[in-house]
Amino acid sequence: MANTNAADDGASQQRNVEYILLAEFDIDRGAILKHQYPRPTGADDSHLAELMLPDGAHARESDWTMFFLNQKTPDESGKVAEDGPPLLYVLNLVRTKHDKEVRRGAIVKAMAVCTRHRFIHIYQAILMLALENYYRAPTVDTLAELYKSANQMDLSCMPQLSRHETTILRFSDDQNMFEERFLQLEKEKRLVDTLSRDADRLETLHDPALAEMTTSASEESFATARRGTAAESGRSRGPSARNKDRRFFDTEIVYSGVKLPIRVPMTVYPEEIGDFSLIQLLTTFSGALAPPSGSKTTHPHLESSGQYTHPIILLMNGLLTQKRIIFLGHNKPAGEVSNYVLAAVALGSGGGGVLRGFANRAFPYTNLTNLDTLLSFPGYIAGVTNPAFEEHPEWWDLLCNINTGKVTVSPALAMPPGAGGQGKPQTDSLRRSLDSVSLSRNRSFSSREGKPDKWNNSDTEFVQDLMLAIERHYGEVAIRAKVENYVRHFMSLVPLYEYERNGSSQLGDPAHLAASDKTGVDGYAISPGDKETRDHELSFYQNRIEGFIGTQAYYNSLADYQSMQSSSVIRGIDIAHMVYCLRNSTNLDVNEVEAIYKRLDEQVVTDEQVTELLASLPQSQGGLQPLAYGFYHPSPAIRLYTVRLFQKIEGNQAGSRYVRKFHAMWGHSSAQFLEGRMVDQKVIDTPKYWYSPESRSYLGFWNFNIQGIEETTLLTLIDDVTGELAYRSFLAQGIKQEHIGFTVNLKIVKKNNTRATRLFFEATALQVTSRKVVIECMLYDTITGMLLLQAQAIFVFMPLAAIKSAKAEPKSIEDNYELSSSQALSENALYALGQVMSFLPHNTIVHKAGWLSNDSKHLRAVVDFGDNLSGPPIYVHGGILGTVLFNASALLFTRFTGIDAKSVDASERDINYHNGVPLECQNITIDATINEASSSQVTVFAKLVRQQKLFTTLKTTFKLPIPTTKL
Repeated sequence: MANTNAADDGASQQRNVEYILLAEFDIDRGAILKHQYPRPTGADDSHLAELMLPDGAHARESDWTMFFLNQKTPDESGKVAEDGPPLLYVLNLVRTKHDKEVRRGAIVKAMAVCTRHRFIHIYQAILMLALENYYRAPTVDTLAELYKSANQMDLSCMPQLSRHETTILRFSDDQNMFEERFLQLEKEKRLVDTLSRDADRLETLHDPALAEMTTSASEESFATARRGTAAESGRSRGPSARNKDRRFFDTEIVYSGVKLPIRVPMTVYPEEIGDFSLIQLLTTFSGALAPPSGSKTTHPHLESSGQYTHPIILLMNGLLTQKRIIFLGHNKPAGEVSNYVLAAVALGSGGGGVLRGFANRAFPYTNLTNLDTLLSFPGYIAGVTNPAFEEHPEWWDLLCNINTGKVTVSPALAMPPGAGGQGKPQTDSLRRSLDSVSLSRNRSFSSREGKPDKWNNSDTEFVQDLMLAIERHYGEVAIRAKVENYVRHFMSLVPLYEYERNGSSQLGDPAHLAASDKTGVDGYAISPGDKETRDHELSFYQNRIEGFIGTQAYYNSLADYQSMQSSSVIRGIDIAHMVYCLRNSTNLDVNEVEAIYKRLDEQVVTDEQVTELLASLPQSQGGLQPLAYGFYHPSPAIRLYTVRLFQKIEGNQAGSRYVRKFHAMWGHSSAQFLEGRMVDQKVIDTPKYWYSPESRSYLGFWNFNIQGIEETTLLTLIDDVTGELAYRSFLAQGIKQEHIGFTVNLKIVKKNNTRATRLFFEATALQVTSRKVVIECMLYDTITGMLLLQAQAIFVFMPLAAIKSAKAEPKSIEDNYELSSSQALSENALYALGQVMSFLPHNTIVHKAGWLSNDSKHLRAVVDFGDNLSGPPIYVHGGILGTVLFNASALLFTRFTGIDAKSVDASERDINYHNGVPLECQNITIDATINEASSSQVTVFAKLVRQQKLFTTLKTTFKLPIPTTKL
C-alpha cells in the first residue's frame, strides 16, 4: 500500500509517486527546474528542465512529454547491471499561458510526476488540475498537495497477479476473470476498516479526558459506524461490486476536494509503458516501399528482403539487433513523438511481453542538449522534434520520419564484422544443411518484378496479417498479440541457430535441442518432423539472429530463461511447443499425440501448474480448443487423458471459466432420473459431459465404483444422454415455444462383454427436424477402446401446452388379468421382476401378481409404478419401462430354455414407446411371449398395455451358447 507521509523520504514502503517536479521558462536564464518535491531526484537539474520544456512548447497551449530516470548504461560487454535504483517513468505536462503584461507575452510552466508505475497515464487528470493550481498559487505547497493525494490513492484491493495470470486475463473473453480475487481483497479490507474503527472507538471510551463526551456520543457514533459498514456491505453485494471489467482496477484520487476516478490496467506487460497506440505506429509506416537503388548495399541485420524490405520490418529488425533509432516529428507535439517511441518499445519486445531491456534504452522525448547521453547508449530508441538530427546520419542507424512515414537506413552504418553482405561464417554442418536453401533464396528475388517469393517471405505475411487485422478494426490487444507471436517465433529460432553453430545454447534444453532434427513433442522444432521448414526459417532469419546475439535484450533473455527454469512449476516439458503441435501440426501420428496428452496429464497436477498451462491457451486464440481435440480422437487412451486434464482445469479458478466458455457442461442436469441417484448412492463418480453445438455431438465418461454394472443401468443412462443431446439439438433450431421430448424408439446392439468400470460414450445427432431428432450413440471400454454397445434413438417433441391440455390417463383401471392355462408366479419370481436397479428405493415398482403359461411361452404380470421414476414431466422414465419389460423377457427366456438369462448375451434390444406411462400408474399389464426360437437364438416380444392402450414394446434377442434339446 502506498505511503501517505509526504515528508517521509526514507520509507522502504513503495509509493505511488516518488517525485513531483516543476520547471518553468525564464526569459533570462532559459529553462530552469524550480522545484523538486519531496527531495532532489539526483539527476542533473538543467537536463531535467530541458526535457520538461520541449522544443516549440511556447507555440502550443499544452503538450505532454515522457522520459525516464535511473537508466543504466551498458558496460563494455553490452550487459546492464540488474542492481541499483529502479527505473522511474516521468509524465510531464507543459502549458503555455499567454499574458500581454509579461515579457515575451507568455508564461510557460511544466509539472511532472515520477513513478514506478508503467501505467503512468492514470496521472494525467490530476496533473492537469495540479498545474492549473500552481499557476494560481505558485508555491511548493501545491506540489506537496499533489504528492500527498497521489500517494493516498488506495491500491490495497488490487490483486497482485502472476505473469501467467496476467496473460490469462489479458486475452480473456470473460471480463470477470479472477473476480474472486478482487472480492476476497475487498472483503478483507472491509473487515480491517471495521476493526480499525472499533479499536479507535474503544481507545476513545477509555480516555478519561473524553469520558463525559463519549457518554452521550458513543451510541450515535457506534450506530453511524455500523450503518456505514452495513451500507458498504450492501454495496459489495450489489451490481457495483460485481460484473465489473476486471481487466482494470477501479479506484480514485481525491485532489483539492475533487474525486478523480482512476482505472488501473491489470494486464500490463513489463515493456508496456503508458497509453500508446501500436496501431498508429504500424499505419504510419505501412506505406509503399521506396524505389530500389541499384548501387545501394543492403545491411544484413536490417534489410532481410534486400531493398524490398518493408519499413515495419526494417524497424523490427533494427529493434531486435539493437540499432540506434530516431523517431523524427518536425513541428509535431512532443507527446505524439513520445507515443511512437513507446510503441516501438512494445514492438521490439514482442507486444511488451517477450524481451526486456528496450525501455532502459528508450528516450521518448529528447533534444540536442541530451545528445552526449543519448550517444552513450548503444541501440537507443529516441523521439525528437528537431530536424537537425536528420542532417547527422552518424548519430543514428535508422531514422523513422513520422511526417513522411519513411524509414531510412543511415549511410554511415557500418557492416557487421566479416559480413561482406553474406553474414558471419557458418559452421560446416549448418552450411551443408542450408546450401539448397541459399540457392532458392537467390532465385526468389528474380520473380515477379524482382520481389521475393512467398516461401521465405515470413516478414511479408506478418505485415499483411497486421494490416488486414487493422483494416478489420482489431483492437490494440489483438494487434500486440500478433507481434508477440512473431517475436516468440523469432526467439524459438535463436537457440536452434546457436546449437547448429556452436553445439550448445543457454536458451534451450540441450536434450531438446539435440533432438530437434527428430520427430518429437518435447523439443523446440518449428514443425515436428519438418526439418526442411526449420532450415528455411533458420536461413531466412540467420543474419538477424547473429545481430541479436550480444544485445542487451539477448543477455536479458538468458537471465530470464534461467529464472523461468527455476521458477516454473511445470518441469521437463515445453508447454508452448506442445500446444503449438496440437494447434498447428497435421503430421503427428497417434503415438506422438498420445505422448503429448500423457505428458500433460502427468505434469499438470497442481493449481499453479494448471494456471501455467492456461497461459499458453489464450481465449482470444481458441482457448481450450487444441486440448479438446482429444475428446474426438479414436484412441480411448487419448480421450481418457483429455478428460482427466479437463477435470484438473475445471478445478482451477480461471480454468472453470475457460471450460464454461468452451461450451462445456460440467454437472449434468439435475432433472436426469438415474444419474443423481447413482451419484448419491456413490455408485458412480459425478460424470463429466461435453457438448459441441457445431458437430451436434455429446460425449462423456462414466467412472463406476462397482464392478459388474447392470446392463439395464447402462441402457437407462444411454436413454438419458441421447435424450439430452436430442433436446439440445432441437433447441439449436431456434424454436421458442417450450417443448417436451419423448423417446419413441431405442434400438441397442450389444457388441462385446466387459466388466470395466470406466466407460466412454459419444452420441451424435444424425437427423434434426422441427419435430423429430435421431441420435446415434456408441459406448466404449475406456481402457481397451473396445466397442460395447451401439444404440440408435428416435425422439419426437411436442409443445408443452399440448401435453397439459391432453386428457389425463386414469391412475387405475380394474380388469381381468389372469392368464388362462397358466400357473401363478411365486413371490420370489415377482420380487425378481421388480428389481429394476439395486440403488433405487425399495417398492419403486411393485409386481402384484403374475402368471406363466403351461408351455412356458407366455408370461403376464400386473405392475404398479411409484412417484419417483420421472423421465419427462409426469411420466415414468423410458429406461425404467424398458428395464421392466426386459426383466419379464429374461424370466420368460429362463423358464422356456432352462438357461439363466444372465449367462447369455441379449444381443439386440428394440424398444418402442407408443404412449407415456403416468407416474403412480397402477394395474399396468406386462405381456411377454416367445416370438421366435431356433438352435442359436430366442426372440422374446414384451409389451406394456392397459385394456386396449399400448404403452411400450420391447423385442429382445438372446444368443444361445449351445443348441438345447428342448428346442
